[in-house]
Formats: sequence, structure tokens, C-alpha cells
Amino acid sequence: MPPLPSSFSWFPIPPQCSSTRVFLDPQSAPAAFFEGGKPNVDALMPELLTKVVPESLSIIILLLILSASMSTLAALVLISSSSFTKDFYAGFINKNITDKKLTLLMRFSSLFFVLLSVVIAIIKPGTIVAILAISWGAIGAVFLGPFIWGLFWKKTTKPAAFASMFLGLGTVIGMSLAGYSSPEAGTIGMGVSLMVPPVVSILGLRR
Repeated sequence: MPPLPSSFSWFPIPPQCSSTRVFLDPQSAPAAFFEGGKPNVDALMPELLTKVVPESLSIIILLLILSASMSTLAALVLISSSSFTKDFYAGFINKNITDKKLTLLMRFSSLFFVLLSVVIAIIKPGTIVAILAISWGAIGAVFLGPFIWGLFWKKTTKPAAFASMFLGLGTVIGMSLAGYSSPEAGTIGMGVSLMVPPVVSILGLRR
């Protein structure tokens, strides 16, 4: 399946995109393209930062990405440790555990999940990377349309929100199975998610 013409390379946070193809081409940045001129979406942003963006601005961008990653990791560790200790251990195994022991267990479980994330990052299993790449686009495709239209248009209906969620998710999954890259599938899926709510809402109100 031929790839869609791509002009966007994503940061780790999906809504943030950059028109790297405006500044890069196979001649100026060969590392960002495969043979035949097909863009390597994983290399476009690093090449843009090293070849086009000033060094001081690149440092700021990388620090912002690092801070976002660290805050996400901290939230995931806290959620994982609290779910294990309070919901599972204190809820089913030892219901009479004291608050002091529960806090200590939560600290050890937090350390365990941090070490587990380090091990996973070192191993770099391809399946997890692929799942994460698809999931970011899927999350955006599911929630972007209902969130935006629900905030700024009072006539958005409940069926329109559900239609947007299912069609956006279906688009991402379908395009991913058809061989399109994760950025392409996610971008088109989010576009579908944004277009569906007004159409379905207007059709429903006319009835």
C-alpha cells in the first residue's frame, strides 16, 4: 500500500506537529529519508533539530520533551503503585494492613515500576513501541472531535460524539492494518474525528 504524502513529523505528544518537509529534503538531510525519497518519520524531527533549529532553541525543545516524559512517567508510576498496593493488596490480600505499612509498600512498588520501565527501555521490544505509536493516534482520534465540539458548540449531540469516537478509532485501526504509518493513520483519524460531530449533529437535529 503506497504511503500518503506526509508533511508532518510528530513530537512524542501527538497534537504537536511540525512541517519538517518544508525545511528538509533528501539532498540536505539524507538521513531523514529512505531510498526513493520516502520520509523516515522517526528521523525527520531529529534532523530538523540538528540541521535547521538553532542550538539554544533545540535545547529548550528537548528539555520540554524530557519534562513531559518525566511527568508522564511519574504519573504512571504513582498510578501503578497505588493500584497495586491499595486496590489489589489492601483490597484482597491484606485488608487489615496499617497505613504505615501501606505507605512503605507503595514506596517499594514505585521503585519496582521505575526499574521495570528502565529494563523495558533497555530491551526496546518492538511490539511495545508499535502499540504505543498506534495508541497515541488512536487516543487523539477517539477524544479530539467530541472534546473540541463539545466545548465550543452547544448543538453537539451524544450520538455525534459516539459516532466520532468509533469512526476515528476505526480509521486509525484500519489504516494501521492496511500498512500506513502511525503518524499518517493518527492524523487522518483525528481529521475524521473532527469532521463527524457537526455532520451527525446537524442530521440528527433535522430529524
